[in-house]
Amino acid sequence: GWAERMGLPTNEAFFAKWDTIDTSTRSNDPPVANGKRCAHCRRHVYFLQDNSKGASSGEHCDGVCTKHARKIVGVFGLTRTSFTEKPKAAEPKESAPPKAPKAPAPPVRRAAPPAPVAKRFVPAHRRCMRR
Repeated sequence: GWAERMGLPTNEAFFAKWDTIDTSTRSNDPPVANGKRCAHCRRHVYFLQDNSKGASSGEHCDGVCTKHARKIVGVFGLTRTSFTEKPKAAEPKESAPPKAPKAPAPPVRRAAPPAPVAKRFVPAHRRCMRR
């Protein structure tokens, strides 16, 4: 049931917390196995894992899409992302000798802008019709 799904041992501490939950909440079934479809929201279940695995946020169900499931998970101190794999810390690499700084690039020389061309005077209207 729920203890197995949450990865908790079924000892006295588990049952002490389990007994604090009301009977209507305890009667709910635990989420289905990872990769199967949730009976409530019809998404693929990845129990207590970050649900933004797909292209868009919320593509997968984290198994606590009902208020009863949220209550049960909360009683045991788990969160919606309890089983999300954390990125591993990068191991320190051997320090390489510092690289010599690169010489600055030479300045770019641009061609001078073309000289302005004098505009020819154009009368407001033509005086001669032959042209």
